[in-house]
Order: sequence, then C-alpha cells, then structure tokens
Amino acid sequence: DEANARLSDLLARHNAISRQISETEARITRDEADLSRTRDKHAAIVAETGGDDATQSLSGDIESAVATAAATEVAAGEAETAHRDLRTRQAEAHQAYDEARRTSDALTTEVRTLTKLLHVSDDELWPPLIDAIKVDAGFETALGAALGDDIDAPADEAAPVHWRALPDMDDAPALPSGLKRLSDVVKAPQALARRLSMVGIVDKAEGARLQPSLKPGQRLVSAEGDLWRWDGYTAAADAPAAAAKRLAERNRLGALQAESAEASAATEKARAVLDKVREEVKLAEAAERDSRQAWREATAAVDIARKALSEHERAMGERMRQASVLEETAKRIEAQLSEAREALGKV
Repeated sequence: DEANARLSDLLARHNAISRQISETEARITRDEADLSRTRDKHAAIVAETGGDDATQSLSGDIESAVATAAATEVAAGEAETAHRDLRTRQAEAHQAYDEARRTSDALTTEVRTLTKLLHVSDDELWPPLIDAIKVDAGFETALGAALGDDIDAPADEAAPVHWRALPDMDDAPALPSGLKRLSDVVKAPQALARRLSMVGIVDKAEGARLQPSLKPGQRLVSAEGDLWRWDGYTAAADAPAAAAKRLAERNRLGALQAESAEASAATEKARAVLDKVREEVKLAEAAERDSRQAWREATAAVDIARKALSEHERAMGERMRQASVLEETAKRIEAQLSEAREALGKV
C-alpha cells in the first residue's frame, strides 16, 4: 500500500512536471516567435523611416525649391521692369507718332490749299510760263518786275499769245560790269533765255546811276521790284505784282511739298517705331506673365517640399515611437524567455 501510494505520488509528480515542461516549452516557443516577429517589425519600421538620408534629401529639395523661387522672383521683377520701361517707350513713341502725323496732316492740308489757290494743274491746255519757272527765294519780286504780265503767256507756240524759244544771241551786249544776271537766279524754259540774259540785278540805290549805260533791250531790277529800262522807262517798286506774288507762293508751295514729303516720311518712321515697340510690349507682357506664373509655381513647390519634409518628420516620429514600443516589447519578451528557460532548467 505504501509502495502504491508512493507510485501514485511519483506518477502525479511526473505528470505535473511533464505538463510544466510542455507548458514551458510551448511558452518558450511562443515567446521566441513573438520576439522574432517583434524584431522583424522593428527592423521594417526603422527601414521605412529612411533615416537621416531621407531627411537630408527632403531638406535639399527645400533648399533647391527656395533657390528656384528666389531666382524666379528676381526674373519676374526684371520682366516687370522691362515691361514698364517698354510701356513708357510706347507712350513716348505714340506721342511722337501723333505729333509727326499732326505735322504731316497740317502740311498736307496747306499744300492742298495752296495748290488749289494757285490752280496748279498738269491738264491745262496752255499752262502759263510762270508755272514752269523756279526762282531763288528773295528774287520773286525782281522777276515779276522784269517780266510783268508777259510771264503769264504760255511757251506753247500753238497758243495765240506765246513765248517762242529762240537760240542765244551771239552778239548780245554785256551788262554793266559786276552785275548779276537774272538768269543766274532763275531756272526757266529756253523761251525766256534771251529776256533773262538781258536783265541785271542791282541794289536799289545803284539802278538810276547805271541806267544810262544800258544797251538796247537791257533792263535792271532790284530785289524790291524797281525797274530801270534801257529806253529810260523807270518803275519804282510799289505793291508786289501779281506775278511776283504767284512766284513767291509757288516757291512756298515747293518748300511746303518738300516739308510735307519729309513729314510724311517722318510719320511713317514714327509709325514703324511705334509698331515695333507695340510688338516688344506684347512680348514683354507675355514674358512677365510667364515669369510670374513660374514664380508662383516655384513658391508652390517650396510649400510642397516643406510639407513633404514635415510629413516625413511626423511619420518618422510616429514610426520611431512604434519602434520604441516594439523595442520595449522585445526586451519584455526576452526577459520572459530568460525566465522560462531558467525555469525549464530547474525542472
């Protein structure tokens, strides 16, 4: 009975120890598996954080984005300045064009009015000779006095009254010494060659003194319109003759036509400058718009880079917290394993 009792006690102890060993071994197996999983999770989280390399890369992105934004801001400022300067140039060019156009229009109107007043026309049947004469400024009155009403006759021999072109006289008498011929200051058709070569230009005070020395057909005139003829006929300058006025107006018309042509050319040049500046303004406006858009995009890129770094730091902080928790868990499991193995060794 005592042996059976001891056997039963030993069997009970054996079974208890066997269960304890099995439970301890199972616990060790579970703890080892938990420790392995915990360490794997810890390693994965540490790997996901990217460490300092990822942080440095994101920080570099921010620096690059900030530099790009600064450069685009400078470019945008320069584009704005260029656009503003071109706007100023455009206003100046527009003002210059308006002034040139007004001057040209005024001269064109004056030329048109004077042309109409002088009845200058190329389709007249027998145009008067006066319209074919060009006289130096200041000698219009002298020419009017020298020719009188004869200047209105045409050079067309088909006209009832006309100037006929004759060859120069071989034995034409010379004018008094030192006098300028009227032909020296007048450009006229050949029909007036003989008449103009026989007229000298004198000072008003010298005409009467030189008149007796004139040869037949010769006459003297002053710039003021005085006339001294070889035969004694004398006419003092009074009101300018109609022919002299017409000659002066024709001279003025010629000058106005030249001025009008120059003003028209200046207007076209000013228009070309204005058109060019307008195109430059359009390009500068587009450049400023593009540079402003580039600056806005660069500024947005800075915000995106900063947000990415902030999110990375926040995520890295969260992962580091998780890694810390897993590290504590691993230490706790290691302690449990150590206890379990020690307990197993004592069984």
